[in-house]
Amino acid sequence: MVSVKPAAAQSGQCTLERVSASQIEITPKRGDLSDGRWRWGFDTVKANLGILHPKYSKKKDRWDVEHRVYLNPMIASDVDDEEDDDDDNVQRTSKPKSFWWGGEISSDVANREFKKLFPGSDPDYPKSPYLIDKIINMATQPGDIVLDFFAGYATTGDSVYRLASRKQGRRFILVQLPEPIDPENSDQADTLKYCKKHGIKPIISELSKERLRRAGSAMKAESGEGSFDFGFRVFKLAQSNIVQWNPDRSNLEATLALHKEHLIEGRTEEDVLHELLLKRGIDLVAPIKQKAASGHTIYSIGYGVVFACLADSIKLSEVENIARQIIEWHKELAPETDSHVFFRDSAFADDIAKTNMAAILEQNGISHVRSL
Repeated sequence: MVSVKPAAAQSGQCTLERVSASQIEITPKRGDLSDGRWRWGFDTVKANLGILHPKYSKKKDRWDVEHRVYLNPMIASDVDDEEDDDDDNVQRTSKPKSFWWGGEISSDVANREFKKLFPGSDPDYPKSPYLIDKIINMATQPGDIVLDFFAGYATTGDSVYRLASRKQGRRFILVQLPEPIDPENSDQADTLKYCKKHGIKPIISELSKERLRRAGSAMKAESGEGSFDFGFRVFKLAQSNIVQWNPDRSNLEATLALHKEHLIEGRTEEDVLHELLLKRGIDLVAPIKQKAASGHTIYSIGYGVVFACLADSIKLSEVENIARQIIEWHKELAPETDSHVFFRDSAFADDIAKTNMAAILEQNGISHVRSL
């Protein structure tokens, strides 16, 4: 038996115990009005009273009980039967159907949305950002990271930006091979022409990046400056920047000479810096700031969790100034955890310069000094 409060049609509340003589009592009935039984047992009903709702049938002239399954949280989009939740700015809708239809997820809309960012283009089979919106809403919550292993024209990133503009921020990781646009493929002919006309490299990953730039600019203009960070970083897979130790046991002297420089030649400071982030377990989108000292660049990552000066050469006369700059910056940022400071081992002219650097930093409370 399930009891319904008198104002059930308005409140939609069910209880398991009668607390008033005016309550409506609902019992399970079959189609022929013979006694039936509920689908759920007592414990299940008790645990799910919040989603049970009384339903009156004029045709049968009787009350019944239905349950509603919600997808929660859900952002306000194009769903008609949403219910606002003012307390946590979350909205709910009925669970998704197994078959989707609607103009907003069609290829025509996908083309239209792409052309807003790339006027005069004729894309080949883009996905609708509204379709991706729906998928993201089903699978994630605000604050989650959305991963797309086949970025293509970066529709997923565009959709995440749209959600961010509606204060439903998520982050994304897009993966795309640097695949050239095939000049022999008739479906890609118009895209190739567009790239050549507008100075975009005819590579799929370059189109991905360009769409993110344009989508971010459009969202920023629409939402207002500072409403959300519509930036992104681009990384390419490569071998480690650190030379792998692989000694020639028959000629150790030559091996030691080859490994005097521990970093692969030609790698930039930024290359080494981001490998440090990965190895220290720091988020790749952590803020990176720069300051100059003695003609070199000092980096602060994650508000002082890591400092680095990756110059090729640090003279003995420059050691004290660089150390002082790091110490002052460290005091200014006041990180909650111990800071680590990194240098190129080969940058120091000799062991005296390296020892002096470590000693000055340690005397001022920075004891984790490492050489690469």
